[in-house]
This record gives sequence, structure tokens and C-alpha cells, in this order.
Amino acid sequence: MSPLACHAYEGVCPDPRFAQLFGAARHAADARHLITCVDGQIDWRERELPTCKKLSDQRRAEIVAEVRSLQWERERSLDDRAETGAELERTRQRLGV
Repeated sequence: MSPLACHAYEGVCPDPRFAQLFGAARHAADARHLITCVDGQIDWRERELPTCKKLSDQRRAEIVAEVRSLQWERERSLDDRAETGAELERTRQRLGV
């Protein structure tokens, strides 16, 4: 499910181009939002490592692994953002808006 699925288009505009443009813009916005969320998760974990002196070696290793996984997810999200941005631009050009 889209992170922002609660903001779905409900078909109120009679121009059919609007629904196409809305869908493309929504995908682009979702991709940007996901990057922001992942960045926040990475930041939180990276701040936890040096500030929490009571972390066990095992928990530290888990956090490092989580950060690596999140960084990989961020890279994929950056690719998605580029793809959805390009799709939005293609949709704009195709619709002449």
C-alpha cells in the first residue's frame, strides 16, 4: 500500500487527464516520502550507536546491519524516485500539461 494511500484520487474532476496526472504525481510523491522516512530511520539508528553506552555487542551489530539494510533500501528508493519523476514528466508531455 502506498504510504499516502489515504490521499487517493476520488474522480471528482471531469477531465480524464487529471486522473492520469494525479496518479503519476502521487507515485512520485510517494517515492520522495519513502526516502524521507528511510533517512529518518537511518539517522535514528546512527545516533543510537554512539550515545547509548549500555548496548550489547550483539545489539550494536544488529543496529549496524539494520543501517546497512536501510541504506540499500534508500538506494532502491532513489532509483524509484528517478523513475517516477521521469514517468510524471512523460505523462505531462503526453497530456500537454
